[in-house]
Amino acid sequence: INDTLYRSKNSMKSMDESLNEAKNRCANGELYTGDICQRDLALNMPKLRQKDSNLIVIPSCYVIMFVNPKSGLRQGKTLLDLDISHFRIRTRPDIQISMFNINNEDDRNAGIIYLKILQLTRRIIVEQIHVWSAGGDGTFMWSIDEICAAGVEIDDPRLHFSLIPFGTGNDLSQVLGWGRTISSTYMTSKMFLGFKKIIDNRVAGKKARLDIWEVHIKARDNGYIR
Repeated sequence: INDTLYRSKNSMKSMDESLNEAKNRCANGELYTGDICQRDLALNMPKLRQKDSNLIVIPSCYVIMFVNPKSGLRQGKTLLDLDISHFRIRTRPDIQISMFNINNEDDRNAGIIYLKILQLTRRIIVEQIHVWSAGGDGTFMWSIDEICAAGVEIDDPRLHFSLIPFGTGNDLSQVLGWGRTISSTYMTSKMFLGFKKIIDNRVAGKKARLDIWEVHIKARDNGYIR
């Protein structure tokens, strides 16, 4: 995956071309993370689990975060300044977190390609896919709009949405019970304990179905609305 994302950023290929290439690699079992071929790991996963039930080589839950470094007090910038993208917390090796800068087109597209690859692959077991926005209400809707425009399968039962309130008002976060705001230093200090708590709570959170409405308003010539 990393190899595909790297080449999608450093070439003139469109996002569709990169995705088609990724589809072919998924079909051939060539799904890579770093220098480890996950095809071999996936084929041997039952043997590995039988040998040691505590050994988790490949995550089964993936969290994709679209971070807005300009929202609110720019707390998202603190996360992006960590210069990490794909990582796991030692106490939750079943969960992989990936962070992408939503304000950067290449990085945003890479995150969407990554999401679509996770939906397409059958070589590894993907039980849950979480898409979180780290910003305000506008960043959340921006993430949804970009994902829908890219043709992501929204009805995938493994797909869940949530958010980290880094914006100004954060109305949706309050409605869902995640609070009005979270400090970025809370997430990154004390050995990432705050980050771990956020991950645990959201992955284990209750599902809620929400409708998203798009309203078109036509004003009069004088600018007033009836």
